[in-house]
Amino acid sequence: MIDFKTSRWSSAILLVAVALSTARLSASGLDDAKAGRTAFEESRYDDAIRLFTKAINSAELSNRDLAATHYGRGTAYGEKHLYDLAIADFGETIRILPDYAPAYYNRGSAYVYTKQYDLAERDLSRALELKPDYHDAYVNRGTIYYLKEQYGKAIDDFKEAIRLDPQDPIPYNKLGIAYVANGQWIWSCGNFKKAIELKPDYQDAIDNFRKQCK
Repeated sequence: MIDFKTSRWSSAILLVAVALSTARLSASGLDDAKAGRTAFEESRYDDAIRLFTKAINSAELSNRDLAATHYGRGTAYGEKHLYDLAIADFGETIRILPDYAPAYYNRGSAYVYTKQYDLAERDLSRALELKPDYHDAYVNRGTIYYLKEQYGKAIDDFKEAIRLDPQDPIPYNKLGIAYVANGQWIWSCGNFKKAIELKPDYQDAIDNFRKQCK
């Protein structure tokens, strides 16, 4: 089975730095929000949550600032595997900024961890409606399709992810596994080989190649 790689969650988490640095933070909430971002970047997630919560509870942030701070706290909750709390925070971001694709992406990723695959598919599909070139969203939605045994759809999403970023080894490996599950194992080896070519220490792809292609 394909693992839902935490790297795909982490790449979205890094967006908190962008979200907070571009948000026009209210003066009264600025210090706590900035300190929360710093704590997050230093992997001090408990401190980040405390500081983001303090900024939220100030009740003096603009709507945009509030959305960004909920997004930041949600990513910190995600890093601590507190997915229900993360889902709630991303929901607040979406309520305030309904067209912000990364919030749907991260909430969809959290839904995967709680095995709510239909909700995850819905959110990732919405992220792709808002941002059609969202490479990671194709990777994660393809993973959901795989977990739901919809292998043809998984293959299509992994192919699109490869088209958008042909230098990323992860969708090649996942595409190979989806081909095997779909009974098209003959197409898997080239994808495992490509993943290894792009990342020679990619152990999952190495193991898959040895298992399927030797």
